[in-house]
Amino acid sequence: MSSAKRPQATPQHKPTLRPAVNGLPGNRPPGAPQAATGALMAFFVVEGLTLIGLYGCLARLIGFDFSSGYLLVEIMVAAGFLLFTFVGLSRGKLWAVKLFRWSTHAFAVAYPVIIAYSLFIYARRPEDSALAVILLVLAVFQLPAFFVIYRSFARVRWLDPVSLPSEWEPPARSTNPRVSDGAPVKPGIPGWLFLSVLGLAVMLRYYIGLIRSNWVGEWLGSGNVLQEAAALIAIPGPFLVIGITLWLNRRARLRRRVSE
Repeated sequence: MSSAKRPQATPQHKPTLRPAVNGLPGNRPPGAPQAATGALMAFFVVEGLTLIGLYGCLARLIGFDFSSGYLLVEIMVAAGFLLFTFVGLSRGKLWAVKLFRWSTHAFAVAYPVIIAYSLFIYARRPEDSALAVILLVLAVFQLPAFFVIYRSFARVRWLDPVSLPSEWEPPARSTNPRVSDGAPVKPGIPGWLFLSVLGLAVMLRYYIGLIRSNWVGEWLGSGNVLQEAAALIAIPGPFLVIGITLWLNRRARLRRRVSE
């Protein structure tokens, strides 16, 4: 009985260390995947509200008046950081993915600090109770945004800096913005980028102005039920407007489908 020798396994070639080549982590193809859209939308909420909270706490802590000439600078810094991050993500840059993750972790660390300092202000400084109420209400709206982002970190491999190209979700491709099969096309990454930066600037302008105003504290401590209710409604005002707009838009789309 003859026995044939088994061929020896040839050693595998060592891959070249290049980004996103030969199964190595690196830059992604341009265009963030559709699965990451929720995290990108939640990020501008987390970034904006965290910066607002840090601004309010810092102003009360060091006793510095930011009321003269600093509002535009604050908006430009926050919107510039958001734009810088989103442009890198839309191009699939690895540094942008890392910046997105680590800045989210930094905001998550600042989140309980803002809440703790807000409770301290509310308990020890009655004259600043309106600021504490505003920051605590905003913290409530931040919590679901953090949940959306960290759930995407766990489920979307494209958002993991150490993930491999074979694991990445396909990028969302922008199509003709006019009409596709008789139905309007959703805005692509540039559209979401523009809307996010614009929404962040408007939100920062609203809440920084609300923090600097005196009428919120006066109405909250007036003893008048209508004034107190109006002040409490004014704090989540932008979120109520966005929620009502999305609800009306959804109803309109459902009616359009039924009519068709």
